[in-house]
Amino acid sequence: MLDNLNDDRLVRLAFGWNYKSWSRAFKESNFQLPNRIDRILEIGASRHSMVALIFDGLASEIVISYYTGEQREGIEQYLASVRQKYHLKSKYVLEQADATTVEGSFDIVIMKSVLGGLFRKNSSATSDVTGFIRSLASRAIKPEGLLISIDNGKSIFERTLSRFGARKNQWRFFRKSELVGAIRQTEFGLISSFSFETRLGYVGYILDNYVIYPLDLALFKLWRHNPTVIVSVFSTHD
Repeated sequence: MLDNLNDDRLVRLAFGWNYKSWSRAFKESNFQLPNRIDRILEIGASRHSMVALIFDGLASEIVISYYTGEQREGIEQYLASVRQKYHLKSKYVLEQADATTVEGSFDIVIMKSVLGGLFRKNSSATSDVTGFIRSLASRAIKPEGLLISIDNGKSIFERTLSRFGARKNQWRFFRKSELVGAIRQTEFGLISSFSFETRLGYVGYILDNYVIYPLDLALFKLWRHNPTVIVSVFSTHD
């Protein structure tokens, strides 16, 4: 699918926290790329991850959107740090955009851990998510293009975890069936439900990727009903 997925250093830079778990679901999706990739848009990149990096060298231009000036500063700093570690081939452009109104002509639009924040449990319904996906696909991707959303799945331990992290702020965690209209979905994880790295730094990085991830590799073979990472691929022809 993507040669860059074999480059562990770039995968780490692209997926950020819990990178082994998030990239595992992405690798297994093995979706068909558009025949030509000129422009890619990423919505929701941050100072922790920039998934569009995985397409570096395949697209002429990669647009990284931000919503506020503060977010732009963090993304600029992250992209600068990536450039110090890795020779990037594509042209990167930072643009201010609102996910609910952005328009364009992109071959791929990608979002990681975005839908849950846009559609929080106390202010939206899953039907709102479906409408947004259809609208975004029609507004921003070319007829043969793709919209790729990588989302937080609803863990089997959701009741216990609901008091921690983004969950206590009403962030929406999804079941696969709630992401309606995907032409392809893949998933991974049973206990990769949050990031130790963003809380504990390097120690957390080790826990996420070399303790939790290997456990999930084994556990997910036994129980696949509540995946914690869900990759959904949408097109304009759903």
